[in-house]
Amino acid sequence: MSVTINLTQLKRKKTKTGEIPIYIRFTENGKSWYKSTGISVLPKYWLKKDQAIRKSHPRYKKLNHELQRITNEAENKLLDLRANDKENAKLVKDAITKKRGNKLLNMMTHYEDELKNERYWEWKHFKVVNKQIEDFLNSSDYDYSSDITIKDVDTKFLEDFQHYLMHGIGNKMKKTGEKNNSPNTVRRKLRYFRGFINELIKSEKLQKDPYLNLNKPKEQPVSKTRLTIDQIQAIENVQLKKGSNLWHARNYFLYSFYNAGIRFGDLCQLKWNNIVDDRLEYQMSKTGGRKSIKQLPVMQEILNHYRNDNTEIDDLIFPILDNFPNDPIELLKQISSKNFIVNRDLKKVTKKAGIDSNVSFHVARHSFSQYALKNNMPLYEISKALGHSSIKITERYINSFDEDLLDKSMDKLFG
Repeated sequence: MSVTINLTQLKRKKTKTGEIPIYIRFTENGKSWYKSTGISVLPKYWLKKDQAIRKSHPRYKKLNHELQRITNEAENKLLDLRANDKENAKLVKDAITKKRGNKLLNMMTHYEDELKNERYWEWKHFKVVNKQIEDFLNSSDYDYSSDITIKDVDTKFLEDFQHYLMHGIGNKMKKTGEKNNSPNTVRRKLRYFRGFINELIKSEKLQKDPYLNLNKPKEQPVSKTRLTIDQIQAIENVQLKKGSNLWHARNYFLYSFYNAGIRFGDLCQLKWNNIVDDRLEYQMSKTGGRKSIKQLPVMQEILNHYRNDNTEIDDLIFPILDNFPNDPIELLKQISSKNFIVNRDLKKVTKKAGIDSNVSFHVARHSFSQYALKNNMPLYEISKALGHSSIKITERYINSFDEDLLDKSMDKLFG
């Protein structure tokens, strides 16, 4: 009996997010061999009859293109074996496994899918780098191809990719108007790619670390946007309709500022049981550390807007999330989406307050840090308030505020 090749979802491999991986299946004489395509989707996106991903999936074109490429590769190998009277399902599977196993783009796609299932924020960053690596390999300005293997990833490769990010994308940049990346952005993207390289080294698929001799672009100092206490008060004094989106966005921002810059993801998940004896007590999602902050009248006033006779102890304090999914990945996706909306509304609020700065929710954290620093709050106490694990992290965090300290010292000398 001849070998048949098709694509199928293996339900027994279902991930924590509910996605089911797609495998290529080689069948001969009733026996099957499977090879992962590195692609996983929710069952609702899979067209079993067509062996393709539905158009409703946000990445259906790219994923279907990859599935078709893998299938064509397998079928071409089957034809080669058949021509030599060596038709065998296992031989076809072994051949494409060997051929595809160490290709850089294939391994990056597989790593991207793993991140999506386990580490959402890293996945968001890495998928951008993945696409840029693909564009880089296809660029006529550099001597690479999309078929290179992981063994080709050396220091020279990183230097060329770094140059590509910093100095444009040849004809493509002229067509799209894409800007060159700043040195700091290049450093971040190299860091996201480094995570992938570290996994290859750990699994012994890459023997030498290409980053060892890499000269990265010098990090440039960044001025963090932060607001003065006068600007914070201007935001408080803006006339907004109670219950409107802008009114809520202002409340969220102010509550964060007065609670030492609580992060948006943590604010979304606060429940009334986090308020214990007039203290806000919660565990930070980013670090896992615990925070306990006394709720002063200005914080209580904001909380009172959201407390009513029907409030249950397990209710969320702020009406930000549409629901509270049990799946941590779905929760992070929703938080990311709501963060974008709140940031958009905050820009409208700050414009009404006469503030020209580009304000996002995280500026509340920067503004608290600056205000605490200018009012002589000890560095150790600022570090504890921000929830940093060490003072060194706090020193790096407020490094861009040094000019404020200099101004204050100069005022003492000459003011």
